[in-house]
Amino acid sequence: MGRRAATLARHGLPPGCLTVEVTETAVFGGGHALAAVAALSAQGIAIALDDFGTGHSSLGLLRTCPVDTIKVDKSFVDGLGGTPQQEAIVTALAGIAATMQLDLVAEGVETAEQAQRLVELGYPHAQGFHFARPMPADSIDAMVEQGSRQAA
Repeated sequence: MGRRAATLARHGLPPGCLTVEVTETAVFGGGHALAAVAALSAQGIAIALDDFGTGHSSLGLLRTCPVDTIKVDKSFVDGLGGTPQQEAIVTALAGIAATMQLDLVAEGVETAEQAQRLVELGYPHAQGFHFARPMPADSIDAMVEQGSRQAA
């Protein structure tokens, strides 16, 4: 059993419960980083490409790197609600993710309008200041608990 698998087993976590985020530039050149990502994926650990679209060869990585999730960079989300040209990449990535059966996350969502447009374009997940600012773990627990009480 490898060190990663042993660590997961020690903590009682199945590999599918863990997602490792890597940037495109970390795996772009192949080599040790790409081999490490491939080894994690082979163990059942999910791989997310963070800041997608800002690296050297994003689309090529979708074929060479074992990816489960694309996290679309904020720089593309910022153009939502503008011209069709500004939305073209976000729209195209939604189609690519759907065809390749990849999870899709939009990063850097700051407004309700951006969030709504992303839903319209087929983005099931988003993160950013519109939803919450970064906070300590105990604050997240309290926020989730408060939301549960309000929903009841």
